Amino acid sequence: MRREGAVVATVVLIGALMYLVPAAMIFGPELVDGSANASDINTPNTSQETRLAFTDVAKNRSLSYEAVRKLNGTQGTMGRSGVYVTDYNGDLRGDVLLVGGKRPMLFRNTGDKFVHSNALPALNDSAVYRSALFVDYNNDGREDLVLNPMHGEPILLHNNGDSFVPQPDAFDARIEVPVAVTAADYNGDGCTDIFVTQNGDWIHSRPARIQPNQTTDNGKPNFLFRGTCTSSFERVTDAGLDGAHWSLSASFVDFTGDGKPDVHVANDFHHDILYVNQGDGTFSSREIPNTNRNGMASEVDDVDGDGDMDIFVSNIYWTRDIRSRLDSLGVITSGSIGNNLLINDGDGNFTDQASEWGSGTVGGGGRRCWKT
Repeated sequence: MRREGAVVATVVLIGALMYLVPAAMIFGPELVDGSANASDINTPNTSQETRLAFTDVAKNRSLSYEAVRKLNGTQGTMGRSGVYVTDYNGDLRGDVLLVGGKRPMLFRNTGDKFVHSNALPALNDSAVYRSALFVDYNNDGREDLVLNPMHGEPILLHNNGDSFVPQPDAFDARIEVPVAVTAADYNGDGCTDIFVTQNGDWIHSRPARIQPNQTTDNGKPNFLFRGTCTSSFERVTDAGLDGAHWSLSASFVDFTGDGKPDVHVANDFHHDILYVNQGDGTFSSREIPNTNRNGMASEVDDVDGDGDMDIFVSNIYWTRDIRSRLDSLGVITSGSIGNNLLINDGDGNFTDQASEWGSGTVGGGGRRCWKT
């Protein structure tokens, strides 16, 4: 997420941040009215509203992490914190990785609580780790880990079952603002490939497309790394995935039903982009119409149960008075209409049905924004 104009901004992630972790991990969701069933989930505008209650038990489960950042002046910026879940040690319990503080921290799930794990190696404390991905890069059945520091090369950590071991020189590329990372086998060679998307340089620039009549963008480019099934990844620059937007989220999924993974990127200050896998090592780019200009995060699932992948994108929702003030400054706000629920027709063509499904805004009257 981004923030501008704050004199001092402080972000603290302690127990409450665990609201972001899937319910099966540390929450026990309850149906408050007791009347809903699983079939309601795939039906828009059900007559009986399903209400879930969550209890924050992070403190009781010994799960505590702090990420504090202070911003002075009017510098624009974005959040640096993230929560990642996997079973790294094969005990069938989801463990939790947290980034954004002084250093990444891994918590092992014992079944009734979390304990700080020593499985991570010593890391450079001066680096700011912006994103991470658990992925089995060498097909040995264990989830390895990619850590993305800002202004540096991605770090590959091999999971040997009880600890993570650094793999030197796995990625030969410096990435400035790696906000999101995802993986798939895009070329069908059996090896996992990795896609990293970037935001922009808030220190030395501002988004070009924040102003009207701008046809080009000035974000940082995406990175595609071809996997070799070993601890070495090769950068690919001719696949048509470079981009140049102020991106914040990405998914590597087959959206067109041809068995080849495509890439969806949620952008700030721009429409979302679908990169369609052509099957020859390249991708064609489609701008998704009617998508918001303030994409913060995205999640993929078959929402309507028709067998293809749909996309939910959380967006900033500007209130009427804020839109008026921004319009007076020449800032584009016409696309700021809330979240998008992009329903797929099976061929990678999407229709926004957030209003029909009741997921467009959070809070009464659209007076709150949904930022993930």
